[in-house]
Amino acid sequence: MPEAPEPSVAEESAQRPSPSLEPNRLRFGLVASAACLASGLLLHGLPPAVPLTLVLMAWSATARPLATPRVGWRKVLLGAGGPSSRGRRILRGSFFGLAGVYLLVLAEPALLFEAKAERGRFRVHSDSVPAPELQEVLDRATARLERSPIDDPALVQRVYLCQPKWKRHLLAPTSSALAVNHRLLGTIVVNGGDVGEDTIRSSASPGLGRSLSGVLAHEATHTLIREHLGLLESLRLPSWVNEGYCDYVAGESTFPLARARAMIRDGESDPSRLFFYARAHLLVRHLLEDEGWSVSDLLERRITADEVEERLRARLRAQPASPSEPPRAR
Repeated sequence: MPEAPEPSVAEESAQRPSPSLEPNRLRFGLVASAACLASGLLLHGLPPAVPLTLVLMAWSATARPLATPRVGWRKVLLGAGGPSSRGRRILRGSFFGLAGVYLLVLAEPALLFEAKAERGRFRVHSDSVPAPELQEVLDRATARLERSPIDDPALVQRVYLCQPKWKRHLLAPTSSALAVNHRLLGTIVVNGGDVGEDTIRSSASPGLGRSLSGVLAHEATHTLIREHLGLLESLRLPSWVNEGYCDYVAGESTFPLARARAMIRDGESDPSRLFFYARAHLLVRHLLEDEGWSVSDLLERRITADEVEERLRARLRAQPASPSEPPRAR
């Protein structure tokens, strides 16, 4: 009886089952989920981390069962045979359902608040009945906005005053920020604040703060810019122009403006985010007040912050120092 021919190398390779990447997919998904959630907690960026974590978990946990006995972590979590098709659907639905609920809360944070107050363009949501001084705070913010040529009194501003820390972490991407304007959602999340005193303090720098009315004017100006330029163009706007004009309308910055002006004059800098805002404020003020730019010029023309800073520095060095500024270093 003739012997069967031995299979060729090519035939052996074709018959050999290809190695599955499912264990690696599961491990990667679980590790990435844990890393994403941990980084969100450490960087106080929990809101965007939560839905991404849920998606990664769903992606890793709903992998198809393996043909090989090496199941890895899934053997512990889901059983040696892997989840059934029904189980995968349940897992996928659960994870994406949780992500959907979270996104719904981001889109409509009023679900988390008990009280609401209205004053002109502002709709303010809070955990308790707002203090009587809230109307004065909103009136001051409105007065600042009315000085802007792009102001639109008919544009409703939805504001959420978050006093509990968990609400700040849930609704605001950066808990250290005084407030956040979710441009895609049209909401303003404020990180605490004292309505009676019209003040709000920075959690990153407790010694620094500004008026609550100024913060509301700043964040509302972001909405005005978005409506004036359109969403896509407003997203393309240089950050120093965007934040600088908002601080200019608010009439203040958290970082002392006199100190920032002296640092620009002396060619000094500061890596902090607070100095970035103050610097942008001074650059925008220089263009609008000293060089006679219009707001449309500011928002539509393209010029770098370094160019404007050089022109502002030359102007400041040609002027005597203000009594409120620190003496120039020698």
